[in-house]
Amino acid sequence: MRIFPTAVLLIFLATPPVAFAIVAGEPDASDRLLPRHKALAAMGAFRHAFAARGKKGEDKLHAQHEALVEFAKATHPLVADRLLKIASGTNNEELRTGALAAIASMKKMPAYAGERLSEGLRKRGIKSDPTSVAVVIQAFVDLPYVPASSVWKGLFKHKDLSVQQAAIKAIGSLGDDRMLSALISMLAEIDLAQKGNRTGTGFAGGGGAATAGRRAAGRTRLRPDVVEAIKKLTGQEFERAADARAWLEANPEKMHKVAVKLSDLLSKQERLLKQSIAWAKDKR
Repeated sequence: MRIFPTAVLLIFLATPPVAFAIVAGEPDASDRLLPRHKALAAMGAFRHAFAARGKKGEDKLHAQHEALVEFAKATHPLVADRLLKIASGTNNEELRTGALAAIASMKKMPAYAGERLSEGLRKRGIKSDPTSVAVVIQAFVDLPYVPASSVWKGLFKHKDLSVQQAAIKAIGSLGDDRMLSALISMLAEIDLAQKGNRTGTGFAGGGGAATAGRRAAGRTRLRPDVVEAIKKLTGQEFERAADARAWLEANPEKMHKVAVKLSDLLSKQERLLKQSIAWAKDKR
């Protein structure tokens, strides 16, 4: 069965989000990852399978997809690096999303896989393709992995509204309260847009009043998603940005608990990332 971008997304969307659940107990890398010699052997086997010699057209593409899926079972940083190289180097959207999905399936090393996917968002071929970006965003939720705030901010500036929507939903699912202020600012812009004010700066910043107005008008469709994300972060539903800001000022202690939980998650994530990087250098 051939796997196409839409199918890849449906596989991701069928997976329920899991917030704050990186790896219980933080097992050693040796308990989670392949030793280097086995990873290198898997890379050799993948090189042969991915070449799909003697096959053409859809048959070749199908064989390459199967090779990507099998290769991702070799959980090792070197494998994730190779998959990212494929994703960022191909002009074939199906192979690109397949390689990204393969990285996303490496849940035994969520921090490293997430970091590689974050890096992928800086690659032209990936960041310019809404389908590929959507795969990465959903992967953040499914691994789970909380990217740097700068990653979210970059996604808020994406020209495709569906990418912005996916990022907003992912922030709520992951409980990334660092972005609460940005979400409330979005809601404020939407409030203004719906009142007919077209002089806001927009998420991406800059531009003339007419351009900013068109951006704000388009983003009014994101109101339900912004409201829901804020609700997931605060436990409260606000229809107006002013109400959200007033609640935050009156209840700082409630958000402090969320911030502590997220801080613990990010610390664990950083430890796992360092562990995987060290394992990649292990010559055993």
